[in-house]
Amino acid sequence: MEELLKISLCFYTIFLANVREVSQTRGLVALQEQLVYEILLDKNVKIWDVHKGCHMIRSKLRHKRVLLVIDDVDEFDQLQALAGQRDWFGLGSRIIITTRDRHLLVRCEVEDIYMKSHPTNGYFDLSHSMVNYADGLPLALEILGSFLFGRSKAEWKDALDRLKYVPDQKIFEILKISYDGLQETEKKIFLDIACFFKGNDKDQVRELLDSCDFYPEIGISVLIDKCIITLSNNIICMHDLIQDMGMEIVCQQSPGNPGQRSRLLLKIRDVCLLHGIEYLPDELRLLKWHGYPLRSLPSNFQPERLFKLNLCYSLVEQLWQGVQNMRHLKFIKLNHSVHLTKTPDFAGVPNLERLVLDGCTNLSFVHPSIGLLKRLKVLNMKECIRIKSFPAEIEWASLEIVQNAKRLLQLHLDQTSIEEVPPSIKFLSRLTVLTLRDCKKLVSLPSSISDLRSLKVLNLNGSSKLEEVPENLGHIASLENLDLGGTTIRRPPSTIVLLENLKELSFHGCLHCLSRLDLGDCNLQEGAIPNDLGSLSALTNFTLSRNNFFSLPASINQLSRLETLNIDYCNRLKALPELPASIDGLFAHNCTSLIKLCSPSNITRLTPRMFYLSNCFKLTGNMAIIFFKSLLQSLLKSQLRGLKSAVTSSEFDIVIPGSQVPEWFTYQSIEQSITIIPPIYCFNSFMGLAFCTAFSIHQHSSFLSHFNHLWLCYVSKSYFAAPEYPNPIKASVAARDHRYMKLKVKAFGLCFVFDQDVEEFIRSSNAQTHGQILLGFNSLLQ
Repeated sequence: MEELLKISLCFYTIFLANVREVSQTRGLVALQEQLVYEILLDKNVKIWDVHKGCHMIRSKLRHKRVLLVIDDVDEFDQLQALAGQRDWFGLGSRIIITTRDRHLLVRCEVEDIYMKSHPTNGYFDLSHSMVNYADGLPLALEILGSFLFGRSKAEWKDALDRLKYVPDQKIFEILKISYDGLQETEKKIFLDIACFFKGNDKDQVRELLDSCDFYPEIGISVLIDKCIITLSNNIICMHDLIQDMGMEIVCQQSPGNPGQRSRLLLKIRDVCLLHGIEYLPDELRLLKWHGYPLRSLPSNFQPERLFKLNLCYSLVEQLWQGVQNMRHLKFIKLNHSVHLTKTPDFAGVPNLERLVLDGCTNLSFVHPSIGLLKRLKVLNMKECIRIKSFPAEIEWASLEIVQNAKRLLQLHLDQTSIEEVPPSIKFLSRLTVLTLRDCKKLVSLPSSISDLRSLKVLNLNGSSKLEEVPENLGHIASLENLDLGGTTIRRPPSTIVLLENLKELSFHGCLHCLSRLDLGDCNLQEGAIPNDLGSLSALTNFTLSRNNFFSLPASINQLSRLETLNIDYCNRLKALPELPASIDGLFAHNCTSLIKLCSPSNITRLTPRMFYLSNCFKLTGNMAIIFFKSLLQSLLKSQLRGLKSAVTSSEFDIVIPGSQVPEWFTYQSIEQSITIIPPIYCFNSFMGLAFCTAFSIHQHSSFLSHFNHLWLCYVSKSYFAAPEYPNPIKASVAARDHRYMKLKVKAFGLCFVFDQDVEEFIRSSNAQTHGQILLGFNSLLQ
């Protein structure tokens, strides 16, 4: 005793007796106040909650050397509240714990399990299973870690197996605190979500709960605010342990008699009912039965509160006879019920919003009452191949679907046998999606389709009997996706150019007679032009100006009748593919990124009369020299051969970057006009004149100053009388200013073209005998 007295004199001594009993009657805060008071002897100490008490003990006593006896401890949280960490007390302090639970003493070292970077050897898989069960919930990790620390692997395994079926009571009690703080309606919403609706779309759950008068809009918000549920892409998420807690609350309502519980969940797969089913409870709000085995619902089934009916892949032939009073029913899903032959009378379900019948391949009759469903939002009849017509009267004024916080409208009639769409479709004023894919008997669309001012997607792909669409289709300004591939349409409506919001357009397999296509200023990106351009076999004029692609598809070479290609202001275009031999005019003004042109072998096949490459200043070096050399050879060879064959109206002109008139233009001047006396040749062999003008462009802008270009032009003799020696010839060129630019002529050149020049050029296609032409052209570009 004397020895103990000596020890006690070296410490601040505190004895906390009967901790188990005191914590239950007075709470842990009272024990914390007693601990601080007995050391500081301060009667004004006031602690409001356990967390603040822990902070006060550490801040007030961390420099005090104490001898603390904590008597009769039975819960680890008691130790955490009174002596949670070693640094709460001064150096040399002693903590003595008395308890009737030997394992609690082992748990006092629970922090060590978290101090290690890896689980103890042999415990890795068990630790991994425990972490998976906790699923990121720190509370569960702490409680389970404390409970399992120091136990054998067999005890770990047994405990984890038990947790699969029986939730840990400690975790349950702590989590239930949040549940106890909810209002009664919020508790009902929570239990419904925990038992039935975890993982479902929030809007659908809200509508179902609203039919139960639970006021779910505010209720779900409260659950989110209290972190009981979360939303991910509008899907309701809940931690598994919180869900287990909710289901345990329901189980405890009547542990021995499940029929007395507030919620029942029965999951049965592959059930076989030999004698059918005589009864279904009328109180059902949700009926989901995959593969429902009967031909119809029980005749005595009167589910006036039914909200959702899901009988996909069922054996149903007809849902019910006559009129059923189901005013709360909003969802009917019967997809792939291949025995269904007719829809029921919908007069008793006026609030139906979604009707899904896709894959009902034997459905042939749609009850006329479907047209009176004013609140119908989604009708999906894909692959209902026996459907031939719709009711004449349609009042689907509110057809809409809520998705991603946007109000969309969808009508799917793919692979049906419908022959025509009724004019009354115009009443679907908010429809955004209309699909009629592979409707092999569809022959026409009504002109009233232009009244669908919200339509964004119109898909008619594969409707092979459809020969035309209404001329006023272009008045649907909202249209973004139009698929007419696989139809027999030969020409699009002229109003299609008015579809300023159109992003995707497909005429795959049709438009064989299309001769002119203007896609200018359509913001086409790389890859937007389809690769099968060759199917437009009649195309003669193709405009792609002011777009944003980097390249053109190689299939453009398959357009065997193409005469004019306009790619002006495609300032991201980097390369030209091989062009068809039929090309007569190429317009590529301001293609400022163009660095690669078609190969010389392709150029020699071309016979264009107009070839404009102004402001294409990246065309420099050998690539440009070879290209223009080959082009000039091809032009002269072809055009002069044409003149020799008495084609009297042949002419061509090209515009290219450059600054010097080639030397082979015999007569040159730095003025804008030139007067010459024709040579003494055989005037009967005169074929025409070739001109070349060097000019600069001055533009009034902050980023363009001046650019040098050459204009090369050939004019046949049909435009003027043959020159007579020694009468002089005066030729001049005039430049007219534009309000945005000013043109300045820097040099002018002219030469005569005679019959012998044609023969010589044709005979020497490699330009060796007429080398001054190509040498002069080389010097131009060098």
